[in-house]
Amino acid sequence: MFFERVKTIKLSDYFRIIKPAYSYIKIIPHKSNRNYNTTTIAKSIANTYRSIDKRIRKEEKKLIIESNFKISYMIDIYKDDVSFYFIIPEFFEYIILDKIKEIWYKATVEKVDNIPEFGSKSSIYELSYKKDDVLSLRVDKKNNEPLNQILNTINLLKDDDRLTVFYNFRPTRLDWNSRYETTMKKIKSNENLDKKSMTLEYILKSSLYMLVSILNSIMEILSDLAGAKDKKEEVIFNTLIKQFNIKEISSNTYNKRDKSIVNTQIAVISDSKDKIRRENNAIALCQAFRCLDEDNELRYRKKRVKKIFKVIDCDIKIKSNLCSTDEVNNFIQLPGRSLVEEHKITHINIEETKLPDELKEGIKYLGTSTYKGSKEKAYLENEYNIGNLPLVIVGAQGGGKTTYMANYSKNCIEAGEGLVVIDFIKGCELSNTIEKVVPKEKLIVLDLSKEKEIQGLGYNEIVINNDMSTFEKLNLANMQGQQIMNFVDSISVGDPLSSRMRRFLNAAANVVMVQGYNSIKNVVECLENCTKREQYISSLSEELKEQLEDEINTLAELNEINKDGEIVGTKSSKIEHILDRISLLREDFKLKYMYNKNLKDNINLVDCMQEGKVVLIKMREDDFPTKMVKNVMVTYWISKIWLSSQIRGSISDKPLRTNVIVDEVFQAPTSMRILEYILPQSRKFGCKFIFSTQYMRQLNSIADVLEASGASYMLLKGCLEDDFNHLKNKIKNFEFEDLRDMEQYSSLNLIYYSKGYASFITKLPKPI
Repeated sequence: MFFERVKTIKLSDYFRIIKPAYSYIKIIPHKSNRNYNTTTIAKSIANTYRSIDKRIRKEEKKLIIESNFKISYMIDIYKDDVSFYFIIPEFFEYIILDKIKEIWYKATVEKVDNIPEFGSKSSIYELSYKKDDVLSLRVDKKNNEPLNQILNTINLLKDDDRLTVFYNFRPTRLDWNSRYETTMKKIKSNENLDKKSMTLEYILKSSLYMLVSILNSIMEILSDLAGAKDKKEEVIFNTLIKQFNIKEISSNTYNKRDKSIVNTQIAVISDSKDKIRRENNAIALCQAFRCLDEDNELRYRKKRVKKIFKVIDCDIKIKSNLCSTDEVNNFIQLPGRSLVEEHKITHINIEETKLPDELKEGIKYLGTSTYKGSKEKAYLENEYNIGNLPLVIVGAQGGGKTTYMANYSKNCIEAGEGLVVIDFIKGCELSNTIEKVVPKEKLIVLDLSKEKEIQGLGYNEIVINNDMSTFEKLNLANMQGQQIMNFVDSISVGDPLSSRMRRFLNAAANVVMVQGYNSIKNVVECLENCTKREQYISSLSEELKEQLEDEINTLAELNEINKDGEIVGTKSSKIEHILDRISLLREDFKLKYMYNKNLKDNINLVDCMQEGKVVLIKMREDDFPTKMVKNVMVTYWISKIWLSSQIRGSISDKPLRTNVIVDEVFQAPTSMRILEYILPQSRKFGCKFIFSTQYMRQLNSIADVLEASGASYMLLKGCLEDDFNHLKNKIKNFEFEDLRDMEQYSSLNLIYYSKGYASFITKLPKPI
């Protein structure tokens, strides 16, 4: 009856044991990995030790006991790849990860949900010290042993074979100094330092030690009976013992005294459908550790498998080794360039840098940047002034230039910004792509091969009327005159106009334009036709004649006068180089048509830019085949855009940004002369130029001005080493190999932003 009344006591009501939760951390090596300082990781592991009193606490009348934990490092080898993992208790995850990222700062560290499990037929071998734990293995931080030897086993694997090295570290505390001194005394006494085992070698050596010890004792007794006065420290049999023992202690063993000690289990796990290959693979991997032989060595022994190997088991039921943190440095290794390339191991092939916060948002998308396994979208900074700075895209054919510019254009359209595309490459594929994504109300297409869309040559954006002051009229006329001189210069790729020719052209441009004329034809006829010239001059008001007295006198030098003092013609020799250029222009039918066409049907670029319109200027190569025609047309449109930008600047302090895309601008050499003057000022007028080129030397004439103007650069796959070297002084953390080894459709970016230049790699946006 008494026992029936006794209540059953449940231990779970008073005690609770908590097992640690583990995080699986995968390390993807970088080609520039170094293993010099992985001792730091080993020290961090050693310092995670928590005594039993730190793992016990009381909560609501219940005793909470945290069970032991471990930290593991695992090298998982397959025929076609190798993976590297850490298994870390969640409560120490931050500490260990911090050290991992510090040592392998270029590697990618990512958390994974699990690690592939091992099969029930896996062969497991343990690796344990042959001699006393105080004796050290070889330590050389300058080489990658035993990793080199371990990875060589890849060549043995076939089909679905799997080989794994599993290092299980269990932080511990022990009286290491006392143990170290005890072993040192054994060494001096020539005692056997081998660990107990059932091997034939150990049995024979132990027997020999016992025999020698007995013989030594007998010899000492006989020596005493014989009345020997001097006892030698060693008798003759001790010499024999020395042959089987350590002759000279290495510096690594001496240094081990002052190192932190980590309780280390080393397992080799082999999986294969073929039993013989499974065993041979495991033994080959075990033998890879022979490169560490010094005072001590690791011997292997097959374990009887009672259950499937679990990576989260705290004790993996194999012999432990008391390793110094320097010895653990041998085990915690990642492959560098030569190993990842030799064995085709998945690795970070290009440098990864952290994206500045200022480039993590914006409207002009550069692509996806990857850093430490994390992907982020990268943008150009959108602050007004910085956002107006030039962008240069460099890449070989097929590198993705056209695709990126199409995406960039789409971003401009979505942001409501203006866009002008001067497209003279092949069949104008860039313009055709952009045209598909532009709302019709925002689109203006000028196909200069079509009669209705051809524009007259002139600067109709400037309007001079009688309501303006003389000063305003003269200022606007002079602005047009500058553009006309640039345009006429562009008709010949040779030497620019002489100062005398420029003087005549400038005089005619000012006299004509101040009266509200905009066509280049008006200026030329003022130069070459004496009757027209006299009409233009006589039409000037008295005030304008006074202001333009020098220009009128200059034009008077062109008059051919007869004996009666009458003007009968023009001295063509004085302006022959101007007229030569105009004749050259008239040789091309389309240029002649534009020259003669009235400007009344021209678009007004100022209005288009102010309203955020998309203007596509198409000049297919079939329709404009010669170098001269391309040069003239590109120069003309750039001068027209610049004049329009100046007008907008007089209307607003911050005009709506207009993006001007010129693909392969180097094909218009004269336009680059104008750009040399324009680029340092374009930012103030809300005019952003985007250039593309196949290699940097094609932009030599404006290279310095681009850099001085704060241009950003995108170096696409296929760029030359010369391109990289051109910008090397600004590119940080990257070498040419990073550019060379990038994936297809990637870009090494050198982006100017509010804090200077940022260098990073992005995967380009996909085609529209």
